[in-house]
Amino acid sequence: MAPKIVDREMRRMEIAGAAGVLFGKYGFDKVTIDDVAEAAGIGKGTVYEYFKNKEELIHGAFEIMLSHMGTEIEKSVDLTLTPLEALKSSTYAMVDVLEHVGEQYGFFLEYMLLLNRGKGNLALLQNMFQEYRSMIAGLLEAGIDAHQVRSDIDTASVAAAFAAWLDGAIFHWMILPTPGMKTMATAFWDAFVQGVALKREE
Repeated sequence: MAPKIVDREMRRMEIAGAAGVLFGKYGFDKVTIDDVAEAAGIGKGTVYEYFKNKEELIHGAFEIMLSHMGTEIEKSVDLTLTPLEALKSSTYAMVDVLEHVGEQYGFFLEYMLLLNRGKGNLALLQNMFQEYRSMIAGLLEAGIDAHQVRSDIDTASVAAAFAAWLDGAIFHWMILPTPGMKTMATAFWDAFVQGVALKREE
């Protein structure tokens, strides 16, 4: 019988996913490699084939979660649309991503605690936030060029505020699920457009 071929990247993601759930539910300090192996349905030694210790495991799990989010956001940008339509489309796609991440929000908060203790990888978040802000600013600048967006706004600052709203929205949704994320997103988008859209008479 031929040996079973293991997709190493898929196995790594499965281990990281199982670890993320456990870290979010029980906290970094209480979870052991044995717990992760059992949750992933593999032997403890297999975990060590992919992650040398628990610290590397939580960093890897967080990196994989952010990479997934980034990929989904990039796929959501439709450059065939007008700049504001593309920004709106990507906003709702981001809401979908955040709702999915909501299942792992405990893990996200646990990683924030590590960052607060100086043990997390801040660069991972900084890079993702910067890329997302740059995407928003780019669409706003394209909107200015297309005479859809006011030319007097600071696109970098507006992009930062835009991204911050989305970041805060998931926290509110987790604490107070009503109204839902999509309802909040619609209200936010309507208010946002009122602020940045170029009025017809202008």
